[in-house]
Parts: sequence; structure tokens; C-alpha cells
Amino acid sequence: MNKKVNADDVTAYCDAFLAPCRIPGGGRQVRISDKTARQISLIIHLSGVETATIGGFVENVISRHLSTHEDVVKAMLTNPPVLKIPKQ
Repeated sequence: MNKKVNADDVTAYCDAFLAPCRIPGGGRQVRISDKTARQISLIIHLSGVETATIGGFVENVISRHLSTHEDVVKAMLTNPPVLKIPKQ
């Protein structure tokens, strides 16, 4: 997948995922791989968005994912027998 990326794409990405994010009540701790943490740190560093954090990035990405797949998530939560997670 070698889509040509322009400045507007980068701006939209930064607006969506590097926006400052305050999590009331302290939130929860999650673990991510060292490789993923390094990639996110590099993205934040190169973006120049001084208020961006790894935690904020993760929150923004997960929130976008849940919003994008809202119908499926709601179906999974209201009909638990439908939820069958394949073994990995």
C-alpha cells in the first residue's frame, strides 16, 4: 500500500491522533510492545506537537476505532453469545 501522502493527510492525522487528551480519574494502565512505544514516540517527536503523549495517542486511536466500528461493538456487547474470539 503506497498511497501518496500530502500535507493535508499529515495534518488530519495529527489533528485526529495527536490531539491533547485528558483522561478524568486517572484512567487505566495498558501495556504496549517496546516496538510500538518507540514508533509512537517517534511519531510524536517528529510531529512537533508538544502536548501529545503516548497515552493520549493510544486513547485517540482506540476511541476512533470504537467509533468507527460502533455497530459491531454494540452488537457484540448486547448479544454476548455472538462473541466468539478465535484462538491465536
